[in-house]
Amino acid sequence: MKNTIIMLFISIFSLLSTNLLTFSFNYDMSSLNRKGLKAWQKENHEVAKSYFEENAINHPQDGRLHYNLGSALYKNEEYDVAEEEFERALRDNKFQNKSEAYQNLGNIHSNKQDYKKALENYRSALIENPQNIDARHNYELTSQLLQRQQQQQQQQQNQDGEKEEKEQQQQQQQKGEEKKNEEKEEEQKEQQPQQDENKDENNQDEDKAEPEMKDSEQDKSKEEKEDILRAIIEKEKEDRQKEKEELRVRPKSGRYW
Repeated sequence: MKNTIIMLFISIFSLLSTNLLTFSFNYDMSSLNRKGLKAWQKENHEVAKSYFEENAINHPQDGRLHYNLGSALYKNEEYDVAEEEFERALRDNKFQNKSEAYQNLGNIHSNKQDYKKALENYRSALIENPQNIDARHNYELTSQLLQRQQQQQQQQQNQDGEKEEKEQQQQQQQKGEEKKNEEKEEEQKEQQPQQDENKDENNQDEDKAEPEMKDSEQDKSKEEKEDILRAIIEKEKEDRQKEKEELRVRPKSGRYW
């Protein structure tokens, strides 16, 4: 539906640009103008433009010539140059077709989708000629297009706003995570010296325990040796005692002297 409206919109604008002006009081100017009109009727707008352009150059103060040239440029879709020619035509105080010139300026800005400027031109066309039905129709149609454009822009702004807000939230979340990581790293850095100190203390305790264990083993070995030595001494005492007892009770042998 949107494409149909736009196609109709452009078609109407193109049709309204064909109102050329005819006049005859200067032979050369009238001759070039007639040649341009014939080319226009054959839809040879490029040739028509060349005749109208020559006329406008030879008579730069005549707004009618600039209007015809602007119409040919419009047909060739040279909108920027056509706009300049219609504005030149409007600067001629004697130019009587100002309503049509404003209307065509509105058509140009509508084709550029500059609907606000187009509405201003159509409004000026209606001020110059309130009976300009085509300008009134284009004004109403352009008002609808402007409203639709503004709604689309508002939707786009809302989408952009939501997207921007989401990006900001993501950035804040990322910053929060980065801050947490930094704090965690700082905490680890602060705990590291204490951990190293505790580790050193544990190592020292282990070093102290190891000599104590060695001393204990040495003491145990010494006690065992002493026990063995005492056992040997005791055994020797027992053996000597037994020998003494044996000598004491041994019977005499041989004869008595």
